Amino acid sequence: MSESVTFSLAIPHCPWVPERVESVQRLERLLGIRHFDQDAGRDYVIPGRRPHQYTDHVAWFTDREPNHSWSGKLWKWGYSTGATHLVQLQDDVIVDANFWPNLRAMCEAVPDQIIGLESVHPLSRQVYDNGGNWYTTADGLIGVGYVLPRAVLAELLEWRSARLRPGAIEAISEDTLIDVFCMSTGRKVWHPVPTIIDHDVAMASTYGNDKHTHRRPLVTTV
Repeated sequence: MSESVTFSLAIPHCPWVPERVESVQRLERLLGIRHFDQDAGRDYVIPGRRPHQYTDHVAWFTDREPNHSWSGKLWKWGYSTGATHLVQLQDDVIVDANFWPNLRAMCEAVPDQIIGLESVHPLSRQVYDNGGNWYTTADGLIGVGYVLPRAVLAELLEWRSARLRPGAIEAISEDTLIDVFCMSTGRKVWHPVPTIIDHDVAMASTYGNDKHTHRRPLVTTV
């Protein structure tokens, strides 16, 4: 019997932006998790009680620091929880009403694969209309939302610390780093159609990506 799917949930959050405070509160309500409490610490664990029936660990990453810094902390934390899968959702994500059971079904279908939830490929609609459930890319993961299996996460952390030239991780964003990892190791990113998240682009991008052409998934249940 395959290993039961368990999740750790990480949310990068910018609490110094008022709109994103409201947005993360919406995300927490949709996910059914406790409201972010800075004083409670990043890792929300109450002895004897799970934060949510689908996850044992929830963490908010709120330090105002470069991508490579907070993402490194986030990935190490995800691995440390022992969960089979790390889920990362940024604070401006909107999730499907059945997000958790749908996500579990996805991870059970492809338990050892990286899943990019922000499915933006121009052919997404065509894949869906032709009855497809997935497509894969050599890169194409976008940091709005993704899932990393624990074994892959371990490989990513080792690759990040030992296989790159000095200055490489500081030069690119964290999602591009995952894409480079995939290309250099021959992995694929799996993208579901329809996906189970949307991206609230009404708020200004914290990275200046407001005019980016691939900011929302093309086929979503949200």
